[in-house]
Amino acid sequence: MGRVGDFAGSRGSGGGDDCTAAIYNAAGKVVFRTTGFGVIFFDEEHTGMDFVGDGKGEVVFRTDQAGGAHCCWVYNIVTLLPKPHRLFDVGEGAAVDFVKDDMGKLVIRLRVGGPTGFTSSADRPYAERAYRVKDGKLVDSTPDFGGQIFRPGNEDFDEWTRTLTPESIKKLQAANEIGTHGTAELDQIVSALLSQDAASALSSIRSG
Repeated sequence: MGRVGDFAGSRGSGGGDDCTAAIYNAAGKVVFRTTGFGVIFFDEEHTGMDFVGDGKGEVVFRTDQAGGAHCCWVYNIVTLLPKPHRLFDVGEGAAVDFVKDDMGKLVIRLRVGGPTGFTSSADRPYAERAYRVKDGKLVDSTPDFGGQIFRPGNEDFDEWTRTLTPESIKKLQAANEIGTHGTAELDQIVSALLSQDAASALSSIRSG
């Protein structure tokens, strides 16, 4: 059992192999519940962060949706004031980071997997999406950060530059097969190429 202000929380079995966690108000009514293969209750690293910019911290749970698979721990963001409710879930991609920009505003960076079938699963391409929170909802702001991605010093950009040399492109052009029947070197080349293309596309798309 844990407590945040006037609200209490508990964790237990959800039936079968599932775990469940919930937040209760002072009257004992459930105001939020999450169920999965595992639940991290009141995530200590992120609970208390101000996601909506009102000066009040939110409560964060982490829910395992795939039985321990690295990709599928989802962050459940819950606000308690003025009325308790789930704001949004985030984390369905390969990784998620909560960072502050130069103005001190929250940015949520989510790595999303690219197409399958062109590389082995270990070298699956990926790209990064950046979100801000506006009016309690996630807003895709990836185009605002394109300039940060495509410049020396960015980890992804530097990796693409090292991998996608003229020599490696010639090897790819001369290859008979890629994907499950290709080589590890070709996997890395294809992954870098598709990751770069995905990042470029996401950085150029503006919603609305």
